[in-house]
Parts: sequence; C-alpha cells; structure tokens
Amino acid sequence: PPPGPGWKHKLVAENERNRFHWISPTRNIEFKRWAPACEFEKLREEFGNEVRAWEEYRRRKAGSRTCLVVSPRQYDDGDYPIAGRTIKTAVNTSNQTGTQ
Repeated sequence: PPPGPGWKHKLVAENERNRFHWISPTRNIEFKRWAPACEFEKLREEFGNEVRAWEEYRRRKAGSRTCLVVSPRQYDDGDYPIAGRTIKTAVNTSNQTGTQ
C-alpha cells in the first residue's frame, strides 16, 4: 500500500531487480524505500506540509544513510530555502541494494 493518501509509485530497475519508489504528493520527493516514505508521511501529518516535514526529516536523518531518498533536482543540486533559512543538501542517489 502507499505510505499515505496521494502518494504515487513508480517501478524502477535497480541492480537487475525491479523496485518501487514512492513519490510524495506535493513536492514529489522520491523515496527509494517504503519505510522511510512512511516515516516522512507521519511527519507530513504532524507538521501539515511537506516543506516543514522535509526540514524535520533531514534534521532527524543528519549523519545517517540518506541514500534512501531520491530527491527532485531542486534538492539534489544544492540549496533550497525553508523558513527564511537556506538548507544545504547532500543527498546520495547512488544505487543501493535493500528491501522495499
């Protein structure tokens, strides 16, 4: 099942296997795995919008494996503004094996 209402999925060939990536409803943030997408969905519900939820998700994931997110180009290529600040992103979009 999708992580929440409005989420889309796409089938992606990854290391000779097909996997689903989960795409958030508003900002089209693409998650490589279902569990992190569900975690982000809980933050969307808690904060009421994806901008604030993304800021909190990145704060909580600082220093951890962030390769489970394949972000839109606006997140991959550098800075994006949130709440009057500029957040520096460093999302690793390399192919990794793992489960959905």
